[in-house]
Amino acid sequence: MHGIRFLQAAVAIILFTACSPGTPQKASPQTIAKGAEVYEMACAQCHYDGHASAANPSLIGSPTLQANPAAIVGIILHGQSGKSLVDGKPLGGVMPAQAYLSDSEIAAVVTYIRSQFAGISAELTPSQVQQIRASPPRLNHD
Repeated sequence: MHGIRFLQAAVAIILFTACSPGTPQKASPQTIAKGAEVYEMACAQCHYDGHASAANPSLIGSPTLQANPAAIVGIILHGQSGKSLVDGKPLGGVMPAQAYLSDSEIAAVVTYIRSQFAGISAELTPSQVQQIRASPPRLNHD
């Protein structure tokens, strides 16, 4: 089971790297503003201002946000469920799939949350999200 997850993560990283030419571009104010709008519409109901709740992990300083953006795009596209341990606290929340969001909306919201909560100013592009969306979904056996 862990071998499958490792393989899926490796494929996502390879795909993301392949569609990421050169140095990442710094996020534009327009992308940040669009990402903030998408966050308010699709994320803030559960993640509020980025702090943890009983069912949701904190986005602030999140290792997932600090990792390759393909990981967070995969969670947005396919959702996540099951018990997990985050910062030593058990969580049993469900992150519903948000695959209805466009590639542009996902790119903007990932750029926004990585900027706001992980201090990463690199802009994710819609074409990068399209590449990740086209890759096989990760299996969730938590």
